[in-house]
Amino acid sequence: MAKEEKIIETSKQVVQSYLLTTAGRDWGVYAEKFLLRLIEIAQCDIQGMDFRKGTDMKPHNPSLNYPLMTRNEVGDAIITIPIKSLLPDEGYTNYEYIREAIEQLQTKVLRWEETKTDKNGNIVYNAQGNPVRKWTSVQLVGKATGEDDESGYITVRIDTDIWKAMVDFTKGFRAFDLNIAMKLQSKYALRLYQLLSRQDHPLTYTIEDLKKQWGLEDKYPRPDDFIKRTIIPAKEELDAVSPYTFDYVPVKSNAPGKGKKPVTSIIFYPKHQLQFDNPRGLKGFDETQVIKEPIRRILREKYGFQWYELETTFDILYAAQRTMTGADAEHPDLLTFIVELYKNAVKSDDKKKYLIGSLKKHLQEKYNYTIKSKKELAAEEKLMKMAENKVKKEAANEPKLLGDIFK
Repeated sequence: MAKEEKIIETSKQVVQSYLLTTAGRDWGVYAEKFLLRLIEIAQCDIQGMDFRKGTDMKPHNPSLNYPLMTRNEVGDAIITIPIKSLLPDEGYTNYEYIREAIEQLQTKVLRWEETKTDKNGNIVYNAQGNPVRKWTSVQLVGKATGEDDESGYITVRIDTDIWKAMVDFTKGFRAFDLNIAMKLQSKYALRLYQLLSRQDHPLTYTIEDLKKQWGLEDKYPRPDDFIKRTIIPAKEELDAVSPYTFDYVPVKSNAPGKGKKPVTSIIFYPKHQLQFDNPRGLKGFDETQVIKEPIRRILREKYGFQWYELETTFDILYAAQRTMTGADAEHPDLLTFIVELYKNAVKSDDKKKYLIGSLKKHLQEKYNYTIKSKKELAAEEKLMKMAENKVKKEAANEPKLLGDIFK
């Protein structure tokens, strides 16, 4: 019998500025995906940049890595994108949604805020003692031209401030798999995936902050309706297809007074679903092959790992390979790390244990990434369920209002 061919869909990791991750915008899902393609192109202009320290932040002019990007006389980026990269499926011929997405980006603004600082980097405060907030509001796309043809292109002009925001990681950044993001159908699932991808710690957002980010300030006055229409469908979609999803706990107002307290914020508990963490879970797939061959060879030849030991340590090795980006000297990639570590590992009693322990320590100190045991994960899940049950119990015991009864 012919051997079954393995189909492995490679991941494409991109880095998105935290400014864009949390920026307020009222766009449809296709406009969001067009933005993702622009972010993908922007990655070509951050190759080798030490963006953690905020240096070398000016985009290359012109881009040497992406020949279909140029800069005009005022610094705007002129981007040409193949239409194929915007189509949801091969052979798709309805291009109207692409036009609508472009028009949304031309007519609806992108908004973000940041704390004002002086030339020395110190926060500036107003007369009331509050930090001064700087805000920016700009249209993403200026002039746009395109073709209704699968082999055609779309050319757009991107404001120079937008392009700077795309490569400005000084306020933080989010890393996620572009291929997963492009498959999501709901814009709320897409925004939450970007926000929670590769996060280990709970994140708390007020309902109002989320509504501002998603352009819903005038919708869903009842928090329960907001959660029902956005959070719950997003969780269901991410649960079904994404390596990163979440559980959540609504938090009620602590303002004094009688009656039912409204939900004012939400605590998101990120969940890592290894069965969807590409390329795990695919039919006929050997998970040890995910670890790059040069790394596997050194682990076998220098550290003495057997194939079954690579399987048992797969989670830590895969997390290290995915997380360690090699962005600067203090953050080497996994291959560089294990090569440089070997001279100290040979002096230890157990090279393998020394390597795994050093990896865990490096991920914790440099990336704030903790590898948790199954026992620890189970304990966290138990605590989260207890918190959810407590909230549900409190809600059930609260006296119902007449409005709720008649509804």
